[in-house]
Amino acid sequence: MSDAVSSPLPSEATVAQLRETIAQLKLQLRISSNWNSMSQRITTTLLEDTDEEEALSLIATSVREVAEADTALIVLPSLGGSYICEIADGEHNAQMIGLEFPPQGRAQSVIRTGVGMIVPSMERAVTLRVPQLSRFGPALYAPLSDHGNTTGVIILFRLPGRAEFTQTDLKAAEDLARQASLALRLSGIRLAEDRANLLEERNRIARDLHDLAIQQLFATSLQLNSLKDDLAAHRLLEGYVEAGIEQALASVSDSIGQIRHIVNDLRDHDSSGRSFLEGLWQECSTARHALGFAPSLLMQVNNQDITNEDIEATRALVNHSLNEVEIADALAVVREGLTNVARHAHANQVTVQACLWTSSEQVPTQCRQVLQASTPLATEDCGLLKITITDDGVGIRKTIGRYSGLSNMAARASVHFGQMQIAPREDSPNGTRLIWCIPVARSSATSMPL
Repeated sequence: MSDAVSSPLPSEATVAQLRETIAQLKLQLRISSNWNSMSQRITTTLLEDTDEEEALSLIATSVREVAEADTALIVLPSLGGSYICEIADGEHNAQMIGLEFPPQGRAQSVIRTGVGMIVPSMERAVTLRVPQLSRFGPALYAPLSDHGNTTGVIILFRLPGRAEFTQTDLKAAEDLARQASLALRLSGIRLAEDRANLLEERNRIARDLHDLAIQQLFATSLQLNSLKDDLAAHRLLEGYVEAGIEQALASVSDSIGQIRHIVNDLRDHDSSGRSFLEGLWQECSTARHALGFAPSLLMQVNNQDITNEDIEATRALVNHSLNEVEIADALAVVREGLTNVARHAHANQVTVQACLWTSSEQVPTQCRQVLQASTPLATEDCGLLKITITDDGVGIRKTIGRYSGLSNMAARASVHFGQMQIAPREDSPNGTRLIWCIPVARSSATSMPL
C-alpha cells in the first residue's frame, strides 16, 4: 500500500481566479513595457536637435497614444501667475488651446503638490472649475516635475463610457513626465549653450577685426595723414613719398587679406543649408494644416517684389547677404510665429512679409532706427532683414505666455543685435502684428573687392 498522499485538485473557481490574475499581470507588464519604450523614445528625441514647441507636441502625442487616451493636454505657466493649456492633442484639441486653469482647480493643485491624481469621470464630477472639461469622462493628471520643481501638468482624458485610468497608468505617466521634464531642461541648456557659443563667435570676430585689420588700417591712416602734412609743409626727401605710399598700400592689402579670411570663415553657405526664399515658402506651406488655410506670403528684396518665379534669379543675392545662422533664425521665427497664430489667434487671415535690404542706403527711413541701435554694427554699412507676421485674430491675450514662442523669437533677434515688437494692429480693430528685425552686415561684403 502506498504512503503517498494525493493533493486535492484546485477548484474551477480557483483556476479561473489564477488565470485572471495572470492575465492582469500580463496586461500590467505590457502597459509598463509600452510606457518604458515610449519614455526612451521621447527622451532620445528631446536630447536631439528638437525645439521646445516640437518637444512638447511630441510628449502630448506620445503620452496620449501609449495611455490609450482620447485627448492629451499640457498645461504650463503663463503671464500673471496663470496657467493655460499650451499644447493639446486628440479629440477637441482646438477648443482646449488657450484654456485657463484656475488656482482652485485640479491642475494647479497637482502643480502645487507635485502629486498626480485620477478622476473617474469629468462629466459626473461634483466640482468642475473648467466647464469645457465636462465633455470628457475619465481623467489622469501627471505633474511635469524636475528635482522637486513642478512647472506644469500633463492631463489625459478618455471619452465618456470608456474605462477609468489605473494606478499603473498614473505611475507610468508620472515617471514619463519626470523624464520629459529633465529632457526639456537639458534641451533648454543646450539651446542656451548654442546661443552663448554664437555670441562668443561674434565677439571673437569683433576682436579679430579690431586687433588685426582695423588697427592696421588705423596705423595706415596715420601714416597717410603724416604724408599729407609733409606735402603741405614741403618737408619732402627723395623717395620718401613713394616709399610711404608703397608701405601704406602693402598695409591695406594685408588688411584686405585678413578681412577676406574672416569673411570666408563666416560665408560659403551658398552650397549648404536652406535657401531663405524657398524656406519661407516651405514654412508657409507647412503652416497650412495647423491654420486651416494658407497664409499669404509677400517677399521683397531692395524694395522689389519677389514672386515664386523670381526665386531662382534672386537666390544668390539673398543667400550671399544672409549667413546660415541668420537664415535659420529667421525661418524659425516665421515657423514659431505661424504656430503661435494657429494656437492662440483663431485667425481667418495671416500675412507673412519678408523684406531684405542689402545695404543701409536701401533701408527705409522708418526702419533705420534698428541699424542705429544695433551696436556694434551701427558703424558698419549694414543691410536689414525685416519679418512681419500679421493676423486678424483675437489680438494679444494674457493667455499668451512663456511657451508661446515670444521669448524665443525675442532671443533670436537680440543675438543678432536686432529687435522684436508685438502689438495690436493699427489698421484694424482685430488682430496682431509681430515685427522682427535684424541688421545684416553680409551686404557690406557683397560690394567689397575681395
